[in-house]
Amino acid sequence: MGAGSGGNLLGDAAHLAAPNGEGANLAMYDGAELGKALAAHPGDVEATLTEYAQALFPRGTAAATDGTQLHEFLFGDNAPHRLVTATRRPHEPPGVGEHRRAPARRLFARAALAG
Repeated sequence: MGAGSGGNLLGDAAHLAAPNGEGANLAMYDGAELGKALAAHPGDVEATLTEYAQALFPRGTAAATDGTQLHEFLFGDNAPHRLVTATRRPHEPPGVGEHRRAPARRLFARAALAG
């Protein structure tokens, strides 16, 4: 929401996105940015909220994009295999290090059976 809308939002409320662990960070950053805008425009609520909103939306878009990518990585097609591949050490050929990944594979298998 921007100036003249009757309300303004911070943090998770302003950044509707798949959870990616950034909600509290954005809330604190948004609060700091709003404080800076208030200090820059004392007594001018319209200018304060306009400045705040202009910075808020690009930041929110970036957070939403990151959240969507993380959600796809963790829960999209082929997610368990993609996650196992991502945790493989770069110098390991396939099949090496399986003892480290076996618990994760069992966890994914149980989740697939339960779901």
